[in-house]
Amino acid sequence: MAHVSFSGSPFGSISHKQCIIADNLHQQCLSEMKSKNDYLCPDTLQAYRRWCPSDIRAQQAYFRYERHLARETGKALAS
Repeated sequence: MAHVSFSGSPFGSISHKQCIIADNLHQQCLSEMKSKNDYLCPDTLQAYRRWCPSDIRAQQAYFRYERHLARETGKALAS
């Protein structure tokens, strides 16, 4: 089930921006901790889960994985 805010409501763009900000802050916290353990940054994890629906979080995780592989191998995954 998609998050209501992403369905074209007038507040969708605000929620999308909040999702991107929450994701960036959480990833920044994880990189500062030099870990991939989400629970080391509980505040940013809670904000990330609040603002980003699960389908968007899964998509962002896939894109992060794809970028990681592209850096490691020097080529992008087939879309």
